[in-house]
Amino acid sequence: MISLAKITLALAVNFGLLATLNAQTTEYSFKVLARTGESIDGNTLFDLLDAPVLNERGKVVFTASFSSGEGIFTPDRLLVKSGDTVDGKALAYVRYPSLNDRGVVAFLAGFPNGSGIFTQSRLLVKTGDAIGGQAINTFYAGTSLNDAGEVAFEALVGAPYPTGTAIFTTSPNRRGRVIATAGDTIAGGVVNDLGVPIINDQGTVSFRVGFQNYADPNDTGIITAESHGREATTLLKKTGDTIDGKLITVFGYPSGITRQGGVIALANYNGGSGIFALAPPVPDHPLEIAQNVINPLKRSRALARTGDTIGGATITQFGQAGVSKRGDAAFYATYAGGQGIFTPVAPVIRTGDSIGLDRLKSILFNSASINSRGVVVFAGQLDDNSKVIVVAEPR
Repeated sequence: MISLAKITLALAVNFGLLATLNAQTTEYSFKVLARTGESIDGNTLFDLLDAPVLNERGKVVFTASFSSGEGIFTPDRLLVKSGDTVDGKALAYVRYPSLNDRGVVAFLAGFPNGSGIFTQSRLLVKTGDAIGGQAINTFYAGTSLNDAGEVAFEALVGAPYPTGTAIFTTSPNRRGRVIATAGDTIAGGVVNDLGVPIINDQGTVSFRVGFQNYADPNDTGIITAESHGREATTLLKKTGDTIDGKLITVFGYPSGITRQGGVIALANYNGGSGIFALAPPVPDHPLEIAQNVINPLKRSRALARTGDTIGGATITQFGQAGVSKRGDAAFYATYAGGQGIFTPVAPVIRTGDSIGLDRLKSILFNSASINSRGVVVFAGQLDDNSKVIVVAEPR
């Protein structure tokens, strides 16, 4: 039996820890990993095409254009480019990479008469393939790759958007599964549309759904499901739920899933918007319930909201967040007179800050990537108008 004294002590410890974390001021050192006008592997970069991604080991990949097309780069290598042949397909373009901790990159690429999701050496799934009886016509932007090599993605399977959309996973053995389709019933609501999914190493998939609700076109929810099948679909939160005292009016797309199955997503509420951590369902067991009471970090909560002041900047609007496997978040946000990358407790960088001899003019793609060591990577434009990939290391 857990005593009230033990619960009170644990709560005091946890809230004391939160107070300590909120009081900390993190400083960062910055390094430019790539810059337009400079060369990587003999290729001079013309432009940056997608937000960079970062894994837990600190490896960074990004897409950029150069004289012979476009490619996926690390700071010192060209990994794959348009014109390459992978699994018998001549690539016409390469975009939207995701990266796991084994260094494998998954990406969307076009080829004559079709498109598909590839790794550096394999074609995983292509237009015309059927998964669970659903024939894929078109892929949506975005891939999500876990350490087991599973990829979660959204595709159009027949009827026009939104009724023809579906969420899938596929794996290195090319065994795919249908996770959800428009028209499914989830938690008593009929799904009208779906958003691009994400997947964690445990095989939990999360995505946003829009429900059929003529009275409220913003009736949305955040769903989790298991990559091994459709039977374990769970609604975490939906429009009309209250989180940290805020009545949610519409959800954005999820940004990341922790190892424990918690999801971090952007949402609007009456009077503002915020980055919210959505707790996974708690099993109906006394010890689990007690742990949920003891540890406030296991409950759904707001990480940051418009009107919050972080490092002297009062947040006015959010972009997409990056999420580590541990649940650390870094996000793009605007404030009066500028924009920046922030964590919930500290600014990482703001426009006008110095990066070497240059100053940051703007942040590109309205996003950031973070790992569990607190390292942050983002794309920006400097005052000399060059575009750069920057890593921010906490000191």
